Amino acid sequence: MKSLKLIILLLLFCTTLLRAQDPAKDFERVNKAYEEVNGVEMEVHYNVYETHSAVVSIDSQSGTYKKRGKDYYNSLMGVETLVENGTMITIDNKSKRMVLSPAHELRVADIGGMDMAKLLKNYEKIEFVKKDENTKGYIVYTKMENNRLDKFEFYFDVRTYLLEKLVLYYGRSIDLSTDGSGDEKKPRLEIIYSNVKVNPLFTDKEFAISTYVTIGKKPSVTPKYKNYQLVQSKI
Repeated sequence: MKSLKLIILLLLFCTTLLRAQDPAKDFERVNKAYEEVNGVEMEVHYNVYETHSAVVSIDSQSGTYKKRGKDYYNSLMGVETLVENGTMITIDNKSKRMVLSPAHELRVADIGGMDMAKLLKNYEKIEFVKKDENTKGYIVYTKMENNRLDKFEFYFDVRTYLLEKLVLYYGRSIDLSTDGSGDEKKPRLEIIYSNVKVNPLFTDKEFAISTYVTIGKKPSVTPKYKNYQLVQSKI
């Protein structure tokens, strides 16, 4: 299972998620952009590399992210997450299982980001990068006790402050082979946000939990998903 490599890296570093040369303010403005934009749609691509300098990826996965107001939808590796009116449903299409729960506040992590503000408290050096007139970013060399990351890069569109690319250079050597027989190396994970559309036209059906379950005193799956198990969670 190639996707196992991506899962390992995302679990290893799974936390919540910065124009000028002020990383702290830019971190905040990126997060704020995702909170305040009323509508956005994009594709999110994950590429795993065996080492920091490897050119060819060993695993690639793509997903979709949509946001309208406080409602949002994302999908990756067969798992869909939908939030509508404060209720969240997670659908695992491989295991045919749904989890219905109260929604948490939208975070950049919900589309593959992380809480870089915390990392700014533990860094050795920050380099400002200007790729072109519309794209700027930073390379942050971290100083973390557990060595989870050696450094990370992030790039954003200065017109919208929405992310374009995030690169994580892991600080610990990991064997990413599926059978555990490979060599331990420091991997790299690239997350690319493409085809970004601000304020696109959505249909109500795209954010309708009723597509999956009927809400009531005792929620139940819709006929289309009759073979799925439904679990309710208060967390």
